[in-house]
Amino acid sequence: MTPVYLNGQFVARDQATISVFDRGFLFADGIYEVVAYFNRCAPFLAEHFARLEQSCRAISLPCPFDLSTFTSVVESLAQKESSDDFLVYCQITRGAQPTRAHPIPEVIEPTVFVMTQSVPAFSIERLKRGFHAASVIENRWSRCDIKSVALLANVLALQSAKMVDSEAVEAIYFADDILHEGASSAVMIVKEGVIQAPPDSHALLPSITRCTMQKLAHSLDIPFEAKQITKNDVINADEIFIASASRILFPITKLDNQPVSNGEPGPIWLKLIQAFQKHLAQL
Repeated sequence: MTPVYLNGQFVARDQATISVFDRGFLFADGIYEVVAYFNRCAPFLAEHFARLEQSCRAISLPCPFDLSTFTSVVESLAQKESSDDFLVYCQITRGAQPTRAHPIPEVIEPTVFVMTQSVPAFSIERLKRGFHAASVIENRWSRCDIKSVALLANVLALQSAKMVDSEAVEAIYFADDILHEGASSAVMIVKEGVIQAPPDSHALLPSITRCTMQKLAHSLDIPFEAKQITKNDVINADEIFIASASRILFPITKLDNQPVSNGEPGPIWLKLIQAFQKHLAQL
């Protein structure tokens, strides 16, 4: 079994322990990042590290890595992974203190944890069958641009989505009928050949996979717009897809138990996923 990295050491998974007084455990005082490996290659590692640093800065947590050290740790774990396609999860909390107390201590060492994790493989045939999602009301805090470990609202949102549709793989957040994002993904729609996505803001995570899809769309001469999207826009979209490191690009063919357009993945999604697969093949 692949070891994990914990506070400067590689240790067996069943030997990895943290203090019960760790602020990440007591207050969810920490951030995380997920890096995807494809055929044992992590093409977006630098972008994920930049977002990790950004999240650290946002909560005034000194980042314990530079890019070189982060790459070394991640690659060391990756070399021990038996799969070709997998995820690397990195979590940094503010660290442990003598007792439970809200104020941040002036001197405290962060807790750094990194592990690999398998990811389900989806064939293009399975992707072409599409996936389901359900809408939920936005009830998270106002800094969703920070990749915080405090994910209870996201967990409950997905549970709510599954109560609407047992096959739902994502909960899609709306605030006052304005689209934000999925519980664990970015959301894009297509209308009349144009890809549309919510603009960057504190209400949603800056998605690396969405940015990748935007670049691919540009290379394919597919228009891409960042704009405010209403729930009515989503309901009447020609296509809906969700993007994340672990899923890449899932076509949503049913939302709130209603078919999206004709109920099948659309041509824009197919062009993007094929372009992405071609990009990976060239690495």
